[in-house]
Amino acid sequence: MDKMLFFGKEMGMKKAVHIMLFLALAFVTRAELVDDFESYAAGPVSTVVTDGSWLTDTTDPDAVIEADPADSSNKVMSTVEAGGTGGAGQTGSYAVLDSAASIPDGSTKTLFLRFRINTLTTDQAIGFTSIDAPTLHGAGDWNEFHACFRLTAGAIDVRDGGSWLTNLTNRTLTVDTWYNLWFVVNNADGTGSDTVQLYMNTTSADATEADCLLSGAKDTFAFRVQDADTLDRIYWRAQDGSEAVDKVFIDDVHVSPGKDLSFPSSRNPYNPVVEQTVNGSVINTTLRWKAGMDPDGNYEVNPNIVDQYLFMSSGKLTDPNLFYVDTAGAPLSLSDPNSEYSLVQVYDKTYYWAVVEAIDGYAHDGILRSALTPNVSTIDDVDPNNIIGSTWMYESVKSIPIVAAGGQPVESRVFPFETAAFTCAFSSVSAPTVTWYKYVDGVNDTKLTAGGDVAIALDDSAAPNYTATLDIATPVEGVDNDEGQYYCVLTVGEGESQQSVQSNSANLVVKRKLAEYLFEENLADTSGYGNNGQGKDVAGLAEPNSLLASNVTLPYVEGIGGSGTHGVSLTTTQYVDFGTEAYPRAGDIGNGFGEGMDRGTILCWVKPIQAGTILLDYNNGSTTGFGLSVNTSPNARMDIRGEGPAQEYQSLGTSEGRPPMTSWTFFDGAWHMVAVTWTAGDSVTVYVDGEWVSSAAGGSPYQYLPWQRGVLMGTSRTSGNRDILASFLGGAFDNLRVYNYRFTQDEIAQEYLDTTGKYPCVNHTFIGNEYNFDNGPSSYCKIDLADFAVFVQNWLADGLFVEP
Repeated sequence: MDKMLFFGKEMGMKKAVHIMLFLALAFVTRAELVDDFESYAAGPVSTVVTDGSWLTDTTDPDAVIEADPADSSNKVMSTVEAGGTGGAGQTGSYAVLDSAASIPDGSTKTLFLRFRINTLTTDQAIGFTSIDAPTLHGAGDWNEFHACFRLTAGAIDVRDGGSWLTNLTNRTLTVDTWYNLWFVVNNADGTGSDTVQLYMNTTSADATEADCLLSGAKDTFAFRVQDADTLDRIYWRAQDGSEAVDKVFIDDVHVSPGKDLSFPSSRNPYNPVVEQTVNGSVINTTLRWKAGMDPDGNYEVNPNIVDQYLFMSSGKLTDPNLFYVDTAGAPLSLSDPNSEYSLVQVYDKTYYWAVVEAIDGYAHDGILRSALTPNVSTIDDVDPNNIIGSTWMYESVKSIPIVAAGGQPVESRVFPFETAAFTCAFSSVSAPTVTWYKYVDGVNDTKLTAGGDVAIALDDSAAPNYTATLDIATPVEGVDNDEGQYYCVLTVGEGESQQSVQSNSANLVVKRKLAEYLFEENLADTSGYGNNGQGKDVAGLAEPNSLLASNVTLPYVEGIGGSGTHGVSLTTTQYVDFGTEAYPRAGDIGNGFGEGMDRGTILCWVKPIQAGTILLDYNNGSTTGFGLSVNTSPNARMDIRGEGPAQEYQSLGTSEGRPPMTSWTFFDGAWHMVAVTWTAGDSVTVYVDGEWVSSAAGGSPYQYLPWQRGVLMGTSRTSGNRDILASFLGGAFDNLRVYNYRFTQDEIAQEYLDTTGKYPCVNHTFIGNEYNFDNGPSSYCKIDLADFAVFVQNWLADGLFVEP
């Protein structure tokens, strides 16, 4: 037959009607494939799953179609745990099941899936619900799950009515290992008899009773919520966690009737691979796959397969028909499952394909049937006794340039004496033209030309793979200069046939000092930005006190630098307001990126009177904001957060700590240096007196909206009412600075040494630290006579039992 495909053309085959045949063979059951994720392009589920088979949070795209970490030819779905606390970072996904996969009241069915975790701190739950639209973002009611299990702390737990059972046998999980799971759901009557069972293994064999997860002698567990509804949603929900760190992958989701412990995936064709070669105006395509395994385990190939039929379509998967193309032939031998088919296709198409394995020699109506000739036009007409494979998807070669995976320009943060570099890697069938732009408003963007500090190049040595570069030497700060967002446009063709593709935008940020307050008898910002402060006092005022605070002239005391230097002094009713233009600042470049909110350093010397705030600003509600404080522990504490696209809370991170010196305190009347550094998507780190004291993983907020009120030193606004001030620190402050880049531990330690002449403890795990028994002020962070004295004092001590 002619193998050039023109989909949509009348193929001249009469559609067979098999209603009676299906009824006659109704006793034949097989696992109903919910999804194997092969029919989607890689990317966020909210973007690439357009047929409504999976619904997920569109504001925080944490569910993704991506390559199997163990097999790049296989696609899977993954979810990560978004940054957030108190439920703000919870995200969800769900699949709407058809009648064949739903679990009506009074029936039992088995969910089969494969899963894999990448960390031991994962905390995600999977199960069934009858809720039409379960929660997809933020804190929801966990009773939306009717029957569920969870992957948490490197183990699997099952819900049993009102509690989680954490004592299951063989529940411990290993990272980067694929597990097969059977979740048997008995949706009995909704009156208390609804139960589940759980089976798990790591092989491709069917589950056995030995694979059942038990709690003591118990193997059957109650629904979380008992009702009489049809369970028609598979629901997946991730707890708050660390963005893009704690990830769960799932694949090969099936639902089968009854208690079915068979392994469904290996029965079907598997491991699809598509190879494409450009040949002028067409694409030479070879489809490869492996034939299904022998269900009895005797051979690598099911010996009952007598032929394989290829079905294909192009366009949208919502078109229910995959059309018969050709017979691809049976596998060559029972030990070689490799199969293939070659054909010619065209550019810029999305193709869907499936393989049907013809099973010959079965009886129907007393007649021995032959499966050698399909005699059908669409895959819907295939006899159910044949093995109908999953629907797979691929895109043919694009005639337009395609930015490579990982080839988008990325943010460049450089000092003024360095060069900012942007790279875009892409492929193109035709030789492209590359133009770089600086973003202005999306319409009047500035086209860049080579010359001066700007260098533009295109490397075509590996065509059709290209690399375009933009270098900006000695960049100048400010959006009116070089700071901002840059992107490139890739163009092929001319005139009416011209086609263009735009890359993502990437920030250029000049690393610099954003604010400096030396408090030399004034509240001036000496960084050059001029965001001077104003002294305020709320003594004797009723709340809301921030609206009534009086401007005052604050007194100054001897500063950390000693005689001749100054620091500002505050009572426990006084504070400094630096205004809405102060740093760290939200807004401007890329919604706050580069202004100190997504990455930065704050250093300040304090001599506090009580627990309270050093530097802080939060917008209304629990959105954009940061707070550097001293609490009653007494720890130095840093919290920083941003917002999602819908202005919902998204945490960058919170960290707190203090030096482990015996009897150490902030409130000893001495100067203490507090420093914090942070990077979105990485961590928040706190230093006290030059040494590292704590660090916490950092999330990646989507944006940081502009300040609604001024940045404050010495007090904070309450969360319930931002017009009410509280947490006054009091005491003295000196040398407050803010930077839009992260200081190193050595840089922070060096400032403490230069200022005090004292060496901070930068390594608590030094050689011999196990003998550092005395951590008092005179013996802190070193081995000396005080430690030896403790050792001698316990010289003859032992842990032996002494009979009375």
